[in-house]
Amino acid sequence: MSKPKTSPKQTLSQLEDTLEQYLVDKSPVQIPENIKELLVTFGPWLMLIGLVAQVPTLLGAIGYLSGGQNPYAFIGRPDIAVSLNIRLIFQVAGMILQAIAIPGLLKRSQAGWNLLYYSVLVITVGALITFNIFGAILGFVLSMYFLFQIRSYYR
Repeated sequence: MSKPKTSPKQTLSQLEDTLEQYLVDKSPVQIPENIKELLVTFGPWLMLIGLVAQVPTLLGAIGYLSGGQNPYAFIGRPDIAVSLNIRLIFQVAGMILQAIAIPGLLKRSQAGWNLLYYSVLVITVGALITFNIFGAILGFVLSMYFLFQIRSYYR
């Protein structure tokens, strides 16, 4: 017998349920309510500041990709150059999702929270594809812990 196929939406829903169970319901450490309120109130503004602060670095990286230095990187260590390019693509996609999420997060809407959740997933996939396993796991667990701890504030 073949297993019934699940859609990507069902898979993400199952992942959300599992993360909710382990990072909120069964978590031995809960963030206090006053800290959650601070995260929900000031988090979007801090994220906006962080995104603006990353713009010069992003522009520099894009200039590196399109500039004359990039071909030399491929000669020396093509594996590293390709890895950095792939990671940059996923990082930019994650940053775009975060930027789009900010208005929803300020309104405390579930859609804003979902975009932030997807941005963490995209960045994690980029880290895994480029074999940054430790960074992917650490970033994923910490980001998802905080995200799921404040999830109830977004409806």
